[in-house]
Amino acid sequence: MEHIGSLVRQRARIVKDQSRCKNRIWHLLMYNGLETGFKDPRKYWSSAFIEKLRTLTCSSIALRTTLDMAIEEYLQVRKTLKDTTKAVRKLSRTDSFSKIQEILQSTPGIGT
Repeated sequence: MEHIGSLVRQRARIVKDQSRCKNRIWHLLMYNGLETGFKDPRKYWSSAFIEKLRTLTCSSIALRTTLDMAIEEYLQVRKTLKDTTKAVRKLSRTDSFSKIQEILQSTPGIGT
């Protein structure tokens, strides 16, 4: 049971890492006056938004490199979060946890 808690806590840490990556990119854009054309990209970072970031015109090679590295870091964290979420979902479908999960999810606001 303790290892399951570790997996869920690890997922929570990865979610925070993803938020940090987004904040770093957002700060980089604002600090350098780069406009994305998206109204509120903080809600959901779609593939179209990521592609827009990759094609932004930057004032220097150093800024372009910094932005590209930040985007790649974000994409790696996003993939790790996806894999971790799949692991939690897979675990939640096992016989030993399906009943517990059913009881917990009967409470409004509680998900997998």
